[in-house]
Amino acid sequence: MTYRQHKDAYLTQRQNAKRRGIPWHFNYVSWWRKWCESGKWKLRGKECNQYVMSRPRDKGPYSYENTKICTFGENSSEKVFTKEYRAKMSAAHMGIKPWNLGKKHTLKSRRKMSLAHIGNTSRRGIKASLETKEKMSKAHVGKKHSEETRAKMSKALLGNKHWLGKKHSVETRKKMSKSAKVSQQKRKECYDQKT
Repeated sequence: MTYRQHKDAYLTQRQNAKRRGIPWHFNYVSWWRKWCESGKWKLRGKECNQYVMSRPRDKGPYSYENTKICTFGENSSEKVFTKEYRAKMSAAHMGIKPWNLGKKHTLKSRRKMSLAHIGNTSRRGIKASLETKEKMSKAHVGKKHSEETRAKMSKALLGNKHWLGKKHSVETRKKMSKSAKVSQQKRKECYDQKT
C-alpha cells in the first residue's frame, strides 16, 4: 500500500472515532508505529481472523497506551454492550440512511451472489448448545407480532402458490416424524434436568 492509502485508513478510523464520540489521541506517526510494531498491517480487516486496533473493553481513548492490535473475533468477544454504549451507537446512526435503501440487486448481481455461495459449508455441522437454545427461547418469550405486522405478513403471502398442490412423499414424512420425535425427547430431557 502507498503512503496515501495508509493515511486514508488513519483518517477513516479517526473520523469513525469522532462520530462515535471517542477521544482520539493518536497522530498519524504514532498510529502507524502501532501497526508496524504489531507486524499485522497486511492482515488488517473485519473478518473474524483479521486484525483490528482495539481498546480494552471498549473504554478510554484511542491512544498508543490504551490500544492493542488483536483479531476482530477477540475484539468482539471483549465487548460489553451496556445501555450507555447502545445509546451512543443509536445516536451516532440516527438519521443516517443506508446507502442501499430502496435499491434492488440486478438479476446479474443476484446470480453472482448465488454462484459465490455454492459449496459454502462455513456453518455446516455447527449446532447451537442447549444453553444457547435456552437463551434464544427466553429472548422470544412474550413477544408477539403487532396487528399491523400480522396484516403486512398476511398481505405479503396473498397469492403465494409455492406449495399449492404439492405433498411430502411418504419417505419425507417419515424423516420429519423421526426428527420431531428426537427433538421432543431432547426437550423432555432438558426439562427433566432443570426439575
